[in-house]
Amino acid sequence: MPADMSIPLQGMYCASNHAVKSFINTLRMESECAGEPISFTLIKPASVNSMLTEHARNDTPDKPDLPPPVFAIRLVANARLHAAVHPVRDIYVGEPAISSASFAQLAPGISDMMLKVFTYNLQQKNEKDNRNDNRNLFVSKGEGALLECGGY
Repeated sequence: MPADMSIPLQGMYCASNHAVKSFINTLRMESECAGEPISFTLIKPASVNSMLTEHARNDTPDKPDLPPPVFAIRLVANARLHAAVHPVRDIYVGEPAISSASFAQLAPGISDMMLKVFTYNLQQKNEKDNRNDNRNLFVSKGEGALLECGGY
């Protein structure tokens, strides 16, 4: 979804997703021109229960959060397995990924206004972020943790 639209507080994340989308599309075309039997699938998830908010840099005073609904990470894993067997161009994970991307394409001005008004607060918990070291670009936050495959 961030590859198809811009989300307040996630500018760098959206930009990197758009770069990946462009790179995958370029690889797809080059592979087709070369006659290579390779399929490239771009998986576009909605909010996923990952470690993003725990590890992402946060420049706001409140703890970061993902806009609901938040889907289980196993759904993205299932999409990857599906893409490995079925050559498809894009796979959207979670209904909001489809509807938001479509709305952003059909009505970009209204989409921007709605994202600006609604998603800013949805991405912040109503509690202070007391992390002492918020330099995740330069210092490792340590080993990741295994997550329970739950969701909302």
